[in-house]
Amino acid sequence: MFNMPDLQIFDSLTHPTPEGKWLDSRYDHLCSAEALRRQMDEADIRQLLAVGMGESVGGYREARYADWVRTSIPGALPVAYCDPSVFPSSGPELRARCRSLRDAGYVGIKLHPRLGGFTFENESLADLIQTADETGLFSMICTYNYGKGLDLDRLSLGRLTKLLNSLDDPRVILLHGGTVAALEWAEAVRMWPNVLLDLSFTILRFKGSSLDADLRFLFRTFDERICVGSDHPQFSLVELRRRVQEFAQATTPDKLAKIAYRNLDRFVTESSR
Repeated sequence: MFNMPDLQIFDSLTHPTPEGKWLDSRYDHLCSAEALRRQMDEADIRQLLAVGMGESVGGYREARYADWVRTSIPGALPVAYCDPSVFPSSGPELRARCRSLRDAGYVGIKLHPRLGGFTFENESLADLIQTADETGLFSMICTYNYGKGLDLDRLSLGRLTKLLNSLDDPRVILLHGGTVAALEWAEAVRMWPNVLLDLSFTILRFKGSSLDADLRFLFRTFDERICVGSDHPQFSLVELRRRVQEFAQATTPDKLAKIAYRNLDRFVTESSR
């Protein structure tokens, strides 16, 4: 079915839910563990991050989601949804909460400004990201910040730069890579050695646009610092494999292997130490 069957892909962003339901009901049939396992088989993808989206989505419960993911979807690693407004803001309570997530089997936390209603200027965000890293959890930050009523200035790359510059190089994945501004975000990411620029959603949503030229440039020149994902259920794992293989001609086999698998695998492995 595919031209490069030996290419390993580590999907950075999937959203299986215990109840098999999603934010958009059109995708409900794709969200169950069984449906995701089928997609993994079809796309020959053996490792992925399964990311919770809060208790209003699909039956997510922090106390149970990690165990459900690990027992229901072989090869999946769970990431906890994190709303800064309901987490301890700092100190021993925050550290204990992060340790409890790690002990429950989570490998990271997901920060979603649009869904959580916060900006990069949130006063507790810096302590949360740093403490998570110190307790063995990386942070995933959504960079798709478009929508009615959003304070785009406080969700800008400049504000995120100020936030990350205030921290001690924690492990962070910038989900969707700044979307249409991926090249600009890649240039900014260079200054933070422990930040990965993730191309989930973006690599699929803007297929055929002028952004393809920027992504080809990143595949050729920024192979140490990017990873890929589907943003399932909106896009399928099969679509992800096809798109990654489309960009194969833009780079070398070794660089492609880093982008498709090794970078994220190393990142997760380092986080679990």
